[in-house]
Amino acid sequence: MNSGHLWDRRFVWLNERAKWHFLIGVLVASAMTVTLGHAKQGPGADDTPTLPQLKAFDDLMFEFRQREAFPGGALAILKDGRLVYARGFGYGDDREQMPVRATSLFRIASISKPLTAVAVLKLSEQGRVDLNAPVLKLLDIRPVTTPASAPDPRIEQITPLHLLQHTAGFDRSKSWDPMLGHKRVADALGTSLPITSEQLIAYTLGQPLDFDPGTRFSYSNFGYLMLGHLIEKITGEAYETYVQQEVLKPLGITSMRIGGSLLSDRADNEVMYFDTRERTGSGVVEGVIGQQVARPYGVEDMQLAAAGGGWIGSAIDVARFGSAFDGTRRCPVLKPETVRFMFMPPSHLRQKQPKLPIDYECCGWHVKLLSDNPPRFNYAKGGLMPGVSTQLVCRADGVTFAVLFNADTGQSGQHLAAAVEGPLHKAADAIRRWPSGSLQVHE
Repeated sequence: MNSGHLWDRRFVWLNERAKWHFLIGVLVASAMTVTLGHAKQGPGADDTPTLPQLKAFDDLMFEFRQREAFPGGALAILKDGRLVYARGFGYGDDREQMPVRATSLFRIASISKPLTAVAVLKLSEQGRVDLNAPVLKLLDIRPVTTPASAPDPRIEQITPLHLLQHTAGFDRSKSWDPMLGHKRVADALGTSLPITSEQLIAYTLGQPLDFDPGTRFSYSNFGYLMLGHLIEKITGEAYETYVQQEVLKPLGITSMRIGGSLLSDRADNEVMYFDTRERTGSGVVEGVIGQQVARPYGVEDMQLAAAGGGWIGSAIDVARFGSAFDGTRRCPVLKPETVRFMFMPPSHLRQKQPKLPIDYECCGWHVKLLSDNPPRFNYAKGGLMPGVSTQLVCRADGVTFAVLFNADTGQSGQHLAAAVEGPLHKAADAIRRWPSGSLQVHE
């Protein structure tokens, strides 16, 4: 990695008024011998300037890092689609003391799911996918039976919409988690690791479902693996390529990609990951198969997990993606009616939870419905895996923030992104005047 190039970033305020605010802030800070944005008050913080009215976010993150002692993190904030704050904290590689920048790439874990959901809904808009059609026929994969199992007839009822809404019938708490069962699948099929997505899908669909499709919610990473495979089947393109071209490129996002499984696969400008509990596991990808390795590197196959948890991106790009659907401007990816459909609760839910506010999982997102008429809601998505904790929050007031960490838990034992979400909301609530300009990042 070329560290001299990596950390050479410049931030430019496009709005003239914001430029003057920034210049005045710098002059005042220089006169008082105080660094704007408190860059020197926290070890490993980057030198991105912060406008005075947003200084509370600097203070919050510095204090949070001091309390939780995480290696590194990044925070980006948009207001009505305008980037107003972006900063890295701590180190992407604390052994080499390489600071996290606002543009550093992190694994985003389950924030990958909304990317997949938007891609499927785009295909639905185009008439290329029927969300209510039997997905088994669309995938054209024959379930693999074993002496101990036969295909559950209910699998023919599973639709893409069930997979999007986590209602397809897979419950990892009752049976097993296919995404962590690589060795089981390989042994049952008489093959060797690494396994393919087709093998994992064929074997899992040969096992009994845990409940009738469409009747209740149960979070399923495997369901999103199936959706990623569906995208490839329908488009004839690699999943990653289709999402980059049809979902991310229209939003001006070019740095997001599927991450590598091993440390040697680390992308340029990507941080390292540190499992707080220093757990190990058996490797399942080429180069470490059967070896005891650190959990962040080789125990999960990032290519196999791609559609449900395999993407990497910067806090800025993650926040830009989320903000695209907040209704403050025209969405370049989905039609307004499709965006509304994306955030609707599953049909079975409203009967069980009739009072507002209600929380539910919909097509890739977690939604908190605040009011019905007019519809007003926050939507969000978090991610957690060994060495990773992330949160993307899009608020009804037009504030969107993405916070990414290269560790899963802090000193308190709490998941880092979940622990800082509440304080970030509180800091955002206290802002009386948001910057009128837009911060642009230059490589």
